[in-house]
Amino acid sequence: MDPRKTVIKILCIGYATLFVLLLFIIYLLSFGKEQKLTAEGEVSVEGFATITVSPDVANVSFELSSKEKTASEAKDANDAKQIKMGNVLKKYNIQEKDLKMNYINIRPYYEHNNGRSEIVGYIAQKTITIKIREIEKYNAFIDDLLKIGISNVNSVEFTLEEVNSTKNQAREKALEVAREKAELYASTLGKKIVDVVQISEMDSGVKYNRVANYRNTRMKSSGRAMTMEDADANLEEERGSIAVNASLFVVFLMK
Repeated sequence: MDPRKTVIKILCIGYATLFVLLLFIIYLLSFGKEQKLTAEGEVSVEGFATITVSPDVANVSFELSSKEKTASEAKDANDAKQIKMGNVLKKYNIQEKDLKMNYINIRPYYEHNNGRSEIVGYIAQKTITIKIREIEKYNAFIDDLLKIGISNVNSVEFTLEEVNSTKNQAREKALEVAREKAELYASTLGKKIVDVVQISEMDSGVKYNRVANYRNTRMKSSGRAMTMEDADANLEEERGSIAVNASLFVVFLMK
């Protein structure tokens, strides 16, 4: 027999054997995958939760303003108000880090007569924002500010000092809600949740259910000074509440 034909025959038999072996391996892999899919499955659910809390910090923006004949007199008068303000801050243990000077200005003011404008004096202004950490003292603090002659309470923002901890509580609750849904679906199919495949955060927001910019105290518009009784009656309405939301998309493995 020709040696070349023998070699060719052996190679053909070898290739054929290898081809059959590959087909068998592919079959086993496909069969194993099919068995796994029939034994296990995924369930995708959403979980949403809201944690509602009361604000624990107030950011108060107000204005010191003085009108005098000369620029230096206006500045001196405003500086005197700032010293009184400093005494109020000490009374309520407000630290320097919680005080921000936003705007300082000295400008002329005019009177208009017979189509002519004439400078009749100067206005010194300072806009200041203060963070009140002991929010239960908010009413008394505003009352004392008005007593020293501040010109205007521009805005009061009630917020949370540590919002991240509340966000985490909402996330935990949202995950519990998602798992409850997944367990319901799994038990209906006679299966159990065995693992988590994926967690995606769709939203984690903060909604302030309050007057967002509490501009100009009510007492100013009514033409009288704010009293503690007035402030106490309106504090809860002003503070409102804060809703911290979390929304998750979760994929669970069931078996």
